[in-house]
Amino acid sequence: MNNRSLNASEGVERGRGPGTGKLFTETILDLAAPLILVIDQEGLIVRFNHAAEQFTGYPFEEVRREPFFWARFTETEDHAAVRARFFESLTIPDTQQFILPWVSRQGLIRWFEWNNTVIRDEWGNFFLVTIGNDITAQREAQVRMQENERRLLDILNVSPIAVRIAINQGRQVVFHNPSYARLIHNPAAMGDDPQRYYECPEEYENILEELVQGHNVLNREIRLQIPGKDQVTVFASYMPIQFHDQDAVLGWFYDISELKNFTTQLAHREKEFRRLIEYLPYGILIHQEGKVCLANQKAVQQFNAASAQELLELPVLDLVHPDYRDIVMKRATATLEKGTNNPVIEEKLLCRDGTPFDAEVANLAVTFNGRPGSLVVFNDITERKRVETQLRINANVFNTSLDGILITDPQNRILDVNPSFTTITGYSRDEVLGHTPSFLKSGKQDEQFYQNLWSTLHEKGNWRGELWNRKKSGEIYAELLSISLIRDAQRRVLHHVGVFTDITNFKNHERELERIAHYDPLTGLPNRVLLADRMQQTLALSSRSQRLLVVGYLDLDGFKQINDSLGHEIGDQVLIEMAQRMKNLLREGDTVARLGGDEFVLLLTGYREAQESLATLQRLLSQLALPVTLNDTPPVTLSASLGITVYPLDPSDPDTLLRHADQAMYSAKQSGKNQIQIYDPEMDALLRQQQEFRKRFQHALENEELFLLYQPKVDLSGGQLLGVEALIRWNHPERGVLSPQEFLPYISQTHLDSQVGEWVIAQAFTQLCQWQAQGREIPISINISPHHLERPNFIHHLTNQVLAHSRIPPRLLNLEILETLSLDNIQEVGEIIHSCRDLGIGVALDDFGTGYSSLAYLRQLPVSELKIDQSFVRDMVSSATDRAIIQSILSLASAFDCQTVAEGIENPSQYRLLLELGCQAGQGYHVAYPMKADELIHWKP
Repeated sequence: MNNRSLNASEGVERGRGPGTGKLFTETILDLAAPLILVIDQEGLIVRFNHAAEQFTGYPFEEVRREPFFWARFTETEDHAAVRARFFESLTIPDTQQFILPWVSRQGLIRWFEWNNTVIRDEWGNFFLVTIGNDITAQREAQVRMQENERRLLDILNVSPIAVRIAINQGRQVVFHNPSYARLIHNPAAMGDDPQRYYECPEEYENILEELVQGHNVLNREIRLQIPGKDQVTVFASYMPIQFHDQDAVLGWFYDISELKNFTTQLAHREKEFRRLIEYLPYGILIHQEGKVCLANQKAVQQFNAASAQELLELPVLDLVHPDYRDIVMKRATATLEKGTNNPVIEEKLLCRDGTPFDAEVANLAVTFNGRPGSLVVFNDITERKRVETQLRINANVFNTSLDGILITDPQNRILDVNPSFTTITGYSRDEVLGHTPSFLKSGKQDEQFYQNLWSTLHEKGNWRGELWNRKKSGEIYAELLSISLIRDAQRRVLHHVGVFTDITNFKNHERELERIAHYDPLTGLPNRVLLADRMQQTLALSSRSQRLLVVGYLDLDGFKQINDSLGHEIGDQVLIEMAQRMKNLLREGDTVARLGGDEFVLLLTGYREAQESLATLQRLLSQLALPVTLNDTPPVTLSASLGITVYPLDPSDPDTLLRHADQAMYSAKQSGKNQIQIYDPEMDALLRQQQEFRKRFQHALENEELFLLYQPKVDLSGGQLLGVEALIRWNHPERGVLSPQEFLPYISQTHLDSQVGEWVIAQAFTQLCQWQAQGREIPISINISPHHLERPNFIHHLTNQVLAHSRIPPRLLNLEILETLSLDNIQEVGEIIHSCRDLGIGVALDDFGTGYSSLAYLRQLPVSELKIDQSFVRDMVSSATDRAIIQSILSLASAFDCQTVAEGIENPSQYRLLLELGCQAGQGYHVAYPMKADELIHWKP
């Protein structure tokens, strides 16, 4: 302080500064915060306050020694320039203000705002008083602010957000960044009125009004209409600000047009996604925190839920079998914690009713409604597993089956065969793969056969039948073949599957049995049994074709004398020769049969008039009259007498036709032998008689003149009652009780035939009800005529009867059909029998053994019982042939798991012999006569 006072005094003494106490006081200098310097006109510091000493690091004594010492405090090294500016300052009367940094002795730089004032003392000396206020903090803040402004401007220039500042109540743009210019498609937007770009200008007016009312920030979604561009949707923020001391509106704009489009697309895709989920063929669940939050329709179906709502909020473990819940929890935890997808595994899930089902399940981590969850994709594989199990079983059956199996593609190329195929055919698997089965053809079936086979196969989806094929060795064998089509969901053929059995031995045995049962062992001609069948066939053919059937009865004249004179061996040779001559002369569709001895029957078909057949028959007699030359014997000459009748001119049954032809044959013999005699049935009278008879029978049916008797069928080994056969009778007012043979032939093939059949069925059910009420269950067998069975409504009527008598077990009714009937239309009859069995009603073949094709087709008819015709039983004790036939029938019945009933047992010998042969059941007069229902209740074997 004293130094500075001294300096001031010294300055005054030198006359270069103001006097002490007049201009300065030491107290002001020391207490002042700014730097204060007084510099004389020569640049010498004459005053240097405490603040100046503190900052510069120089004491007053040091700075005062040298003019312009203070110049070193400036950053410039051009001291000459400093001096020049100093002297210039002395000439400026006004206060000068400027900013200049100073550097301390230690190198510290601070910024000062300087105020320079020039004064003169009383002696006229000039002094520069400079006062420096430290503005370093303000300067640094300003620099920082400027830097921030620069950075902000840089950011705004590259920002995708459009920014503008508008003054004059928001109507004049005074600042905008490039993004704003791009947004409005106008690089020269300064001075623009922003309102011009708004799709709805009033909207901008409202925004400005709200800002005036005091809102600090307004956020809006705005639609802009930019000239030369499409509509633009922006998210905008508005706020009031000060810009260069003016009220302004700051606007921030972010183009969300693409976002809006994306949001729209996203919503559409989400809709499509949900729609896709609904139509996926897999169950879809999403669960969060252990509860179901989404389920598609397939999941609803597979869980057997009423709706998706039933599954929502349900604990997901409620849908999982208890044995799999730990596994499901671990997989769900892993999915949520690690965000990983779990591989597909098999689990057992539960329907809402608790029914388990097998499923393939996959877990995926998803975000649903903003929260993590687990997406479960599953598919019910219960059926697939069942199919896989079945396939394994089928594969085992395929490989172990004794039947040959082959599988072909749609072009009939072999894809696979089983070992039995190789065993039967001799061809290995490798030899046949890729080939069609045509290499197996034997040539015994023509192309029409195969065309029919394929036609049936594609029409019905399967074919079954017999054919002859050839083994690799060249051996021809018979097979029973079943072919099935395997189709896909679109009904396209995928495969053919053929299953066949070698039935060669069976066919050989069948042929032998057929020969024994149906052919005369001496001549090879059809015997009486086969003749009966042929007559049925030819009668049916005649009815269908409306052509005549000529039935001839032929007897050799003088044959007894040959037998007596030349012996039976020669007689047999003569019979063989005569049979051969007749076979050679007749056409393929005609039949010649031997009844026995020298009696033959001829069946000639296809004639429009009876006279057409006479030429053929006359040639036949001529051929038979030619000498027969035998070894070691003279030629033998004989003739034949022939009687004929013509169906339907003679509309009789087969037996009657034969009887009529036989009568005509005797007339021929009586006429001199070697003659042809035609039976005259007096058709007109006979037709009138038949019409009257049928009218009378209709009356009998309507007036309860018909009744049923019941003939017991018993177990031959124990005598127990097994059932009864219902036998119809007519209580004729004039003629008394008539047997079926006395009236049924006259109504055959008429509407009365079916009416009687339906009446018998109804009576049988009524009787079963009565017996049931009496505590008895006695099965009833009824005979069904061919005409009745083949009517379209037969099964319908039978079904109605079963339903109307629902308390009666259908097994108590058994239908008996003629064996010869089944041969006319084997497939149709087979279907009818199947329908009967579906109702629970059994079917028996009546008069079995009288049809030549019975053995061939028996396996195609699902009958449960064979009735041995009484013609075989009648002579079985004395006839080895009849016994052999019965034995064959019993063997066949056993092979096809059928019961056997022998008809016409009339004496103990027949009864015992049938029992010895293994026949299970029988009926006949020896067992019991037909009786009324009330008598049967008390009947005892």
